[in-house]
Amino acid sequence: MPICPEIGWRGTVRFATLTAMKSTAKNIIRPAPASDIAARVHAIDWTQAGTDLDAQGCAVLKGLLSVEECRALAAVYPDDSRFRSRVVMGRHGFGRGEYKYFSYPLPDLIAELRPALYAQLHDVANSWNEAMGIDIRYPRSHDAFLKRCHAAGQTRPTPLLLQYGVGDYNCLHQDLYGEHVFPLQVAILLSEPGRDFTGGEFVLIGWQGRIFVGAASDHTDRKVEAYSVTVSKQMCDKPIAPVLWELEEVIGHWDQMILRSHAWIDGARVLYQEGTLDSMLPVNLRHGVSRIRSGHRHTVGVIFHDAK
Repeated sequence: MPICPEIGWRGTVRFATLTAMKSTAKNIIRPAPASDIAARVHAIDWTQAGTDLDAQGCAVLKGLLSVEECRALAAVYPDDSRFRSRVVMGRHGFGRGEYKYFSYPLPDLIAELRPALYAQLHDVANSWNEAMGIDIRYPRSHDAFLKRCHAAGQTRPTPLLLQYGVGDYNCLHQDLYGEHVFPLQVAILLSEPGRDFTGGEFVLIGWQGRIFVGAASDHTDRKVEAYSVTVSKQMCDKPIAPVLWELEEVIGHWDQMILRSHAWIDGARVLYQEGTLDSMLPVNLRHGVSRIRSGHRHTVGVIFHDAK
């Protein structure tokens, strides 16, 4: 499946202090009416968003949530009853910081945003698959897509709330949770840059607004990985091929392109990996967050497929 960076929002949104969040998390959530959320999503210039996605793999959408709604979502974080699991990034080599996956039923805001956004994005996802010769097509409604996920055993909700403090960061990654993957996701910044935190920039792989294709290695030391994924990654170089192709120039013959990597093993140069691009992850892009220099940063991730 093609994987695209998140769609992100920038704006003057904030969250309450950590102390206030703990004392008021159960009382301040006042979701907007469903019709209001749907109207906000509908009012977005989706023609421009689609153009941006096709051109650079990401888009910025504004005015989706109010300051108060952002504060309310951030304030939920200490309430473990709203989540199915908690992940401490450092334990898994994902970076520093932590995040929690919401449990069903989702908070009202997320439950309304998820299908409304999917309804606007499924045509983009289908056009990408068609352009790359991928047979998978996404149904018009999010409920229908979730039924596909659930039939394959992907029944756990994936929307999540991320929390970063000073020194925290998120390594480049993709959010894959099973066979069925929707290639777009949404990241909503709940905190105000410069007021609530500094640093913590949202990072997308690319150059001058263009997407490039090439080969690189993210190899780890398998023996060291048994006791520390983080150390195992640090022990191996991360080489990248010296030649890259612009996606727009090669997407028309994606299934004919072959990537090869070689390794030196026992003094001999041997073929390590080989495959056509259509057998790998097309548009293999990753996203992350740079190190937080001060304050706290909260983000909601709206992922449209469920997990095993």
